[in-house]
Amino acid sequence: MPTVLVVENDRSLSELLRVHLGNAGYEVLLAPDAVAAGPALLQRAGELDLVIVAAQLPYLSGLELVATLIADTTLPALPVILIAGPDQVPAAAHSLDVPCLVKPFAADTLVDLVRTTLGQAGPVSSASLERPEPARRISNGR
Repeated sequence: MPTVLVVENDRSLSELLRVHLGNAGYEVLLAPDAVAAGPALLQRAGELDLVIVAAQLPYLSGLELVATLIADTTLPALPVILIAGPDQVPAAAHSLDVPCLVKPFAADTLVDLVRTTLGQAGPVSSASLERPEPARRISNGR
């Protein structure tokens, strides 16, 4: 089962992402910001298949986190998807050469982009219609 780290400070949106990705057959880890995502990226980098990052995050913006992930040669290359509002610099995602999902978006659009980014194809399997397991939350110590 592919593992996706979602870095999103909006709890409602991160929970929606967890449900939609879980229903599509992905294991989902949630982090509320870049600070909380750091340990998961360092300790579980080999287990992660994709990172989805909100453009606006506290402490370190999503764009800064993505640029750091791309520049850090100590981590394995991880595909990244940026999530941004229509007024939140999707052009920066293009300059970083990462796909950008512009809010609002449909669940099918999310899953299709994740599959495309991971090089997967095909319809949702019947197994993916099962209720997903709860996501493991990563705390930033606050």
